[in-house]
Amino acid sequence: MNGERLREARRRAGLNQTELGRRVGLSQSMIGAIERNERSPSPETAQAIADALGIVLDSLADNARHLPDSPDALLENRYTAEGLRELASDRVLAASLDIQPSEWRALRSLVLPTPVTKDGYIALLITIRLVTGGRGTPPRDPTESP
Repeated sequence: MNGERLREARRRAGLNQTELGRRVGLSQSMIGAIERNERSPSPETAQAIADALGIVLDSLADNARHLPDSPDALLENRYTAEGLRELASDRVLAASLDIQPSEWRALRSLVLPTPVTKDGYIALLITIRLVTGGRGTPPRDPTESP
């Protein structure tokens, strides 16, 4: 579990360390130690923390590479957000968007403050492509100045 991601998610949820600890049965000092990466929670406690914050456990991981990277893997994972699940189950749309494994991982790794619809995930995908220079970036006219 990445302590910095935990701290960010806790703050987004509007909780202090004491309140989060109370919700999951840990002391404030233990929550602080996890956030400083001095201690690691058990798998059960990590899931309880994610549940208390209303987020998926994968979003607190150190490395997003282990995240589900295919529609089937997303559908099999019970923690996949509903909007992303809907996108993954729409095989025709997912194929037409040609969503790559790295893009599925990126979408799955997002920690969002509110639930997002399938259309919202499509907008996020387009944004990811624009920001990273992926296929969503329109080709530049070579006659234009930069």
